[in-house]
Amino acid sequence: GFGFPSGHASGATALAVVIVLLTFAAFPPRHPLRAVVVVAAVLYTGAIAAARVVVGAHLPLDVLGAALLGTVATLVAILVLLPERATARDLARSAAPPA
Repeated sequence: GFGFPSGHASGATALAVVIVLLTFAAFPPRHPLRAVVVVAAVLYTGAIAAARVVVGAHLPLDVLGAALLGTVATLVAILVLLPERATARDLARSAAPPA
């Protein structure tokens, strides 16, 4: 039978989200590689999702839910696992000699 959500589609979406975020962190705004990576990620995820529907393994709603799940799970994992960034005020406080 059909399974909700599609593991293939959620995994592909999670990978695409990570690659896009890494590209955005590595390259400055308006860098042409950013657009190329986003388009490639969307095409990759869309191809995986379409293939799952075409072969009859999933319904369109299964892969749509999987894309949402893969995106949300990846963003939550990143927020939980990455340490907080120190602000300039935090750095200034830590560099100042104790009073």
